[in-house]
Amino acid sequence: MTKTFRRFIRLPGFLMWFIWEMIRANWQVAADILTPGSALTPAIVAYQTRGLTPKEITALSNLITLTPGTLTIDIDESPGQGQILYVLGLYAPAKPEDFHTELRELENKLLYITRISVQGDRAEVRR
Repeated sequence: MTKTFRRFIRLPGFLMWFIWEMIRANWQVAADILTPGSALTPAIVAYQTRGLTPKEITALSNLITLTPGTLTIDIDESPGQGQILYVLGLYAPAKPEDFHTELRELENKLLYITRISVQGDRAEVRR
């Protein structure tokens, strides 16, 4: 199989996962709007990416922003440090590490479809 075909096969799984995440986030926002009080726990985190290409940074920041309750505020591209995304979460977990874990999961899933290296029967994410 070619790399392009493998990426194409993985895309529907990613889209289904992301749509589910959007539904969950929409439900959380809707429940907060329709119930008395507010469950907002806003936080801004600096998220260190793993040397993504410009297209991957664009895709990641757009996927973050598409999810209700999150927004990519800024991208800092310091020489030698990779990229740092500043992300606002309106319903952020209490610990910043948990927010980083959620962002890392999204980045991993994005890299799974954009960077495939096949060695034997194993597919790996290449950095």
